[in-house]
Amino acid sequence: GAFVKECRDGVYRVSLRSNSPHLNVSDIAKAFGGGGHPGAAGCSFNGDEATTILAIKNAIEGYLERCN
Repeated sequence: GAFVKECRDGVYRVSLRSNSPHLNVSDIAKAFGGGGHPGAAGCSFNGDEATTILAIKNAIEGYLERCN
């Protein structure tokens, strides 16, 4: 799962969660300068909501494609 929250104007916090042993969400967060653990990770974005959501969506899809 992914949760996006605006912390202040133009700054978004993204929380990523997974209960799958095959999906390490910290790899996704690290791609954006964040970090965490295989099951729980996060990162921050500067910009707008739509761009943030699209970037996370694309990163998750790309990660899933590489895993298959």
